[in-house]
Amino acid sequence: MAAAVSAQVAAADPGRVAAVLAEAEAARRRAEAHAATASAQAGETAEAAAAAWEAADAAEAARDAAQARAQAAAERARELEQQSAATAAGHAAALGRAEAAEREAAQAAGRGEAAARERDIVMQAARQDAGHAAAELAGARRAGEQAAEHARQQAAREIAAVQAACQAQAGAARSLAGAAIERAERAEAALDAERAERRALTDRLTAAAAPPPPARTRSHTTTEKQQ
Repeated sequence: MAAAVSAQVAAADPGRVAAVLAEAEAARRRAEAHAATASAQAGETAEAAAAAWEAADAAEAARDAAQARAQAAAERARELEQQSAATAAGHAAALGRAEAAEREAAQAAGRGEAAARERDIVMQAARQDAGHAAAELAGARRAGEQAAEHARQQAAREIAAVQAACQAQAGAARSLAGAAIERAERAEAALDAERAERRALTDRLTAAAAPPPPARTRSHTTTEKQQ
């Protein structure tokens, strides 16, 4: 549209309008000169003079028409210049909007790239944290398993030591009990021997302290034996 307006403005150039006016003025002058020449020449006929005046009138009308066309062309040129200015302003505004849109698009693309970079950084950090957490969890699991194994081994050692101590204590208790039983048996045997010895002594003492039997009893006994 701007090219068409420029072409129309160029077509309505004031230089060309001036050239048209000059040509019309020259035609008028030629017509007037021809009319004067025709008037001066007495030998010319009235018809030629009238034709000359008609030619002058036609040239004057052509000049007026040319002036009218020139004025219309100038007005058209001003209108076209105004339209061209408005179109140029519209194109400049559209270009500004397009540049603003391009800047906004570039900014949006930059923000999108920044967001993508930030997302990648966050994801990478999350993956690293997950890896660290997994490594720590595996280390904690291994430490727990080692601690549990150590506790089991320690408990087994303590149980074995307790069992050994219990067995040793039981053996010692059995030994002590056996020794006590043997001492009790020896004491009981000694006591029995002492009792027997005391009974024997008591019997001897009792027998020694008893009076002898009477003689009658012996005679009666002899008589009974004789019978």
